[in-house]
Amino acid sequence: MSQALAALFRQLHEAFPDDHPYTLALRAQAVTGRQVTGARAKQILTGKPFFDLQTMATSAPEKLFSIDIKLFPNTRNNKIDLDGSIKFNADEVDSLCSYLKEAKVDDQGRVILKVKGWRKVSEKGNKYLSCLSEVMANQVDDSAQRLADEFDGELI
Repeated sequence: MSQALAALFRQLHEAFPDDHPYTLALRAQAVTGRQVTGARAKQILTGKPFFDLQTMATSAPEKLFSIDIKLFPNTRNNKIDLDGSIKFNADEVDSLCSYLKEAKVDDQGRVILKVKGWRKVSEKGNKYLSCLSEVMANQVDDSAQRLADEFDGELI
């Protein structure tokens, strides 16, 4: 971790003790001109590593985030076959955003998340499609390295 960035966050936190880490990240960006995520600010302030390759390499895969998708037959609009929602845990938002920012981009400029799905029947007897997208820690090795490279090449 950049010692200068850590020192800047300590100074900003002392000057603005009630600011949310995301607000502190914006303040740091204004000072340094470098992009600093809220997740990175939170990591610096708490001292907890966001990505830890050593742990990722030696432990069982840990889920970084999951996205739950439910699609039901659409009965209100004949132009749309399925209608539903996408849900994710609020405490996984930082991991999701950081992953998306650091993920590989395909040749068409898109980030791809793998999805698996199951045909199910609701308690009311309605058929629907239940989908899940999960990213495990062992799937982000070079994303973590690129994140480290962004911050002076140190991965903690």
